[in-house]
Amino acid sequence: MIEPKSWHVELTSRCVLECPGCDRTWFKKTFKKQIIQDIPIDDLLNFFDRNNFLSSEINLCGNNGDPIYHPQFLEILKQLKKQNHKIKIATNGSAKTEKFWTQVGDITDKHDTITFGIDGLDDTNHLYRKNSNWDQVMTGVRILKDHPIKKIWQYIPFKQNLSQIYKAKKLSKYLGFDEFLLLPSDRWMEENMQDMKPDSHIDIESFIQKTQLSGNKMKPQCLTNERIYIDSDGTVYPCCWAGAYRYKFKTPFGHKKHNISNLVWNDIFEPEIKTFLHNTTSYEKAHEVCKMNCGS
Repeated sequence: MIEPKSWHVELTSRCVLECPGCDRTWFKKTFKKQIIQDIPIDDLLNFFDRNNFLSSEINLCGNNGDPIYHPQFLEILKQLKKQNHKIKIATNGSAKTEKFWTQVGDITDKHDTITFGIDGLDDTNHLYRKNSNWDQVMTGVRILKDHPIKKIWQYIPFKQNLSQIYKAKKLSKYLGFDEFLLLPSDRWMEENMQDMKPDSHIDIESFIQKTQLSGNKMKPQCLTNERIYIDSDGTVYPCCWAGAYRYKFKTPFGHKKHNISNLVWNDIFEPEIKTFLHNTTSYEKAHEVCKMNCGS
């Protein structure tokens, strides 16, 4: 039996931003609506307890939403720490109060990590992180400076913020960040983001080439690598990409029986799913969504 040691959990589909490269924004534009989903706190905690998945690494990620906007985020965080999990939080950091961030700092410890997605400085961050409020983000950053949780500044380079990278890195040290992570991305390739394409001197083109498929290797980052993704409706997928592309690609995952509300972990490994997971290591046999994101 494959037993995950790392979980990517989409607590909610809620977010206050409208980033043009986000799947959530694409969904809203394509389907003319936005589905709001929040994982029930009892379903999540009971799932880990029922299957004896304690002391795991849990990444509260932002595939379609931002975890801090779950109505019960602080209580979820508190209960997960009681189960002795190591927590990673990914957030844009907007629209929260000093009290909220103080509680986050008090609940977490040195084994936990929070990553702020900040793509620029006060005059540029909002150009991609639309609706982001710089002062609100800095409120959380400054409060957590005095708490032991590890803090990462994740910075996606675009045309508008390229010249600010070194200034931002210097600012990150002043603000108490433990790490400044430059994350080259191909998001500017979207039709509505061509004006954000960064200059070539940062070698973005080389990065894109390295992430394109060469046609013969797979490096799966899912169950075969002891990781799993839980969507905001509680459905289990092998990775966040399979969850994100569920409207485009059919996989053996995504059924009601794969929901954490009643899932016994051993029961998920039916023949069709075993075959799917086995094929992720072979480029010739891998599913299309796997080739797109884990092929090299």
